Amino acid sequence: MRKAFLLTAIVSFGYAQEILLKEVELKAKKETFKDSLEVREIRESSAKDVGEALTKLEGIWKVRKGGIANDVVLRGFSRDNINVLIDDGRVYGACPNRMDPPAFHVDFSEVERIEFIKGPFDVRHQGSMAGLVNIITKKPEEGFRIKLNASASSFNFINLSPVVSYADDKLGILVGYSYRYSKPYKDGDGRRITEIQNADYKPEFRNKKAFEINTYWIRLSFKPIENHSVEFSYTRQDARHVLYPYLLMDTIRDKMDRFNMNYQIDGISDTLKSLKFNLYYAKVDHLMNNKFRNSMMSMETNAESKTYGGRLEANLGDLTLGFEAYKRNWDAVNYMGMMTQYVIPNVDTESFGLYGEYKRNLSDKLRLVTGLRLDTTKTKADSSKANTNLYFDYKDTTSTSKTDTYPSGNIQLFYELQKGTELFVGLGNSVRVPDAQERYFALAPMGGNR
Repeated sequence: MRKAFLLTAIVSFGYAQEILLKEVELKAKKETFKDSLEVREIRESSAKDVGEALTKLEGIWKVRKGGIANDVVLRGFSRDNINVLIDDGRVYGACPNRMDPPAFHVDFSEVERIEFIKGPFDVRHQGSMAGLVNIITKKPEEGFRIKLNASASSFNFINLSPVVSYADDKLGILVGYSYRYSKPYKDGDGRRITEIQNADYKPEFRNKKAFEINTYWIRLSFKPIENHSVEFSYTRQDARHVLYPYLLMDTIRDKMDRFNMNYQIDGISDTLKSLKFNLYYAKVDHLMNNKFRNSMMSMETNAESKTYGGRLEANLGDLTLGFEAYKRNWDAVNYMGMMTQYVIPNVDTESFGLYGEYKRNLSDKLRLVTGLRLDTTKTKADSSKANTNLYFDYKDTTSTSKTDTYPSGNIQLFYELQKGTELFVGLGNSVRVPDAQERYFALAPMGGNR
């Protein structure tokens, strides 16, 4: 008989002239299927990150490669087929093996709620083919507040997170920190994940830490004049010694910096209800190698991803109009024995999109949501680094750039049968451009191109 054991202990303390009970909630946007999940359910489960916590929701699953950094799967779609955003901003991982998916780069204690859309029914963000997962981080609440979350479970897992905030009518500030640590997990037979057959870890690393992650964040908000609000937020995550037994290498370091700025003007006129301006920046520095494994040949990959972007959005009542633009740079170099290869050759992806979304109640029970979007995206690799000979072998071209222009859109109808029960019918089309890895990845084995 196989036995599995899990012990979890949770402490949550808050001070703000009363005990704070408000917790993180995951819920669907009004135009989609409704689900919810409170953070207390997450903390009482074995979830170690947002990607794993999302599996509580119907239709969402995960890809697990190690003890943490679970990747999201939505209705069978994975990777870039799902838009996983943080505060409407794009945070792309740098690892070609997705050791660092977007949901890995946010801590539980940062999260206020998670909005998601299932299916190709999002026109506000380019590339939401299978759906959207938008992680919204916490804002400072009124008054002075101190909150400490602490949890511990089997395999020496600990998570400590103090958060301090203050807000009044004009100013708000929030500062937080989180520490996560664990040793390798065991299966029902008592075997560590580092002892599976294909992992082949050196004996001295089989019971070392599985991951160690420090995360720091700060948010500042203020209202310079009436109907104007400004927000700045910054997060730094430093992950070290993250083991991935189901891959050939492990993370030595994964450093992420994330910056977001929002400016909003409300009540401009009877026609123009509000105007929102958003800027964001994210950088991920990722180093992985096989130094913890028994291997005849050393392997190492150093990868970096940078993303700059923003949007301008106008609310005209039933109609929302917007413009979105972003640029992503992805560069990765691999060292295998004596070979050096630019597996992702310093690729720039630049995208510009215009969109409109219309929402209207057709009756007390029937409502309409429809949207259109037009995008143009240019992808360009550094020709001095690109392995064009290998590209030609597989794709019959040596081109290192490509421009795509494409429309997308949807129409949705919602009919309320009774309170809490709704019928939905929708037709949607969404497109995404192949990313830098899909277009330009090149890793030749020892001894030749093939």
